[in-house]
Amino acid sequence: MNFEKKSINNIIKKNYFFEVILKFLNIVISSIFSIIILSITVNKLQSEYFGYFTVFISFINLVNIITQFGIPNYSFKAFLSNSEKSVIFFSNAFYLSFIVSFFLILTIFFIYLIDIFTYDKNILLLIALYIVSNIFNISWYFNILRLQQLILFKNILLNISTLLFAIFLLEIDSIYIYFSSIYLLSFIIDFFLFLLIKPKFSPFSFKTFIEFIKNSFPFFLVSIFTLLFVNSDLFIITYYLSPLDISYYSFATKVYFLIKNFLSIIVTSSQPKISYYSNHDLNKFYSNSLNIILLLLTIFSAFIPFLIINNSTIIKFFGGSLFLNSIYSINIILYFSLFFSIITWAINYLIQINIGLEKHFLIASFYSGIINLVLNLIFIKDFGILFAAFTTLLSEFILFLFTFKSLKIFIKSYIKTNFFNIFKFLILILIILISSIILNLSLINFTSNLFHLSFLNLLIFSFVLILFDAFLKLDIIKKTITFLK
Repeated sequence: MNFEKKSINNIIKKNYFFEVILKFLNIVISSIFSIIILSITVNKLQSEYFGYFTVFISFINLVNIITQFGIPNYSFKAFLSNSEKSVIFFSNAFYLSFIVSFFLILTIFFIYLIDIFTYDKNILLLIALYIVSNIFNISWYFNILRLQQLILFKNILLNISTLLFAIFLLEIDSIYIYFSSIYLLSFIIDFFLFLLIKPKFSPFSFKTFIEFIKNSFPFFLVSIFTLLFVNSDLFIITYYLSPLDISYYSFATKVYFLIKNFLSIIVTSSQPKISYYSNHDLNKFYSNSLNIILLLLTIFSAFIPFLIINNSTIIKFFGGSLFLNSIYSINIILYFSLFFSIITWAINYLIQINIGLEKHFLIASFYSGIINLVLNLIFIKDFGILFAAFTTLLSEFILFLFTFKSLKIFIKSYIKTNFFNIFKFLILILIILISSIILNLSLINFTSNLFHLSFLNLLIFSFVLILFDAFLKLDIIKKTITFLK
């Protein structure tokens, strides 16, 4: 089967809504399993070991970004702008990932042999095993080809297995066995899927390979700088503060990223079609990108009051009362960070990357990452984990401002031609915000069940949005449904 042609047809006409549903299910299922596994991890590991567990995951995230070299973020734009060269693109991406992985493994073994690693040296072997397990991981390619059923299959199998490993293998003394089992299974699944789709390879060409590196490098740097301001606080906390502080902050950031991952459904589902329109229909590209961002803002206007008012319930749901007093204020700060993070991320991946402004986002990521790192180095030792949460908020806000600045000409033009619609949209935001505050303040005295609270909020939010979206004639919902079909 010509997977590349199938992909383009899906994006233009066929089965796109079905693919969106699969992607939605994929993220929902992964989020549910992540919540369950997080709860098991918190309860089975002592508080100090949970913190170190999260630090190790941060190391793995860094290794993952290095081996991928910006390929997942670059792939949509490159493939959809020139699908005729998809075989060359995939080949160069696979060659690059393999070469980077090879040299990274050599570096790890060199560090292992000269004995300069201050932590348990078995961690280095575990990281090397993770790199090997990731060699045949081409999920980014499945995303391009709209093969969401394969991604769903992989994630369900891996999540169920990880849950079973967490139940039966995860103990303080067997944590290496736990991770090794996950990585070996992941390798087997990825290798099976690799053989299943039988990707074509082009002969190695040094010229096209260097060009590919040059084009993907800005996306790689953006990922590195993003990781810098996301994880620098955790690494510095590990160095300066107590194991208990590490666990408290690790838990708060885990909750933060679980919520962020769930909210990213709208952007990740829209990205392929938006990327296609950026190369074939600029009017549809801009109008649909803006409509998605407006939809995100309306969701946040209801979601932020829900998170803040029910903060205690959310913390107890994920980790019990152990973390309640220690991270209450931290979570409030991170919820505001979530707003700037998701909106900035949406603007970057829906608009900036598709119109060639990824270097602007790279510069913004660099500045925000450096500011976050410097402030953490200076103040975390004296002010603790609360200040770490504040620097995350500040970094996200700076990145948000830089992102808007790079699009100021476009924004000014849109405001001039759509002033009345913007005014109506602000009214809608205000109505939803007030409704959410009143609803959650009323419910807090009647139930502390997070599922009940979530369902009632979703029900009331949907009703208010549909009612006033139609009354104000903004048609946000209609435009979104039309776009996703």
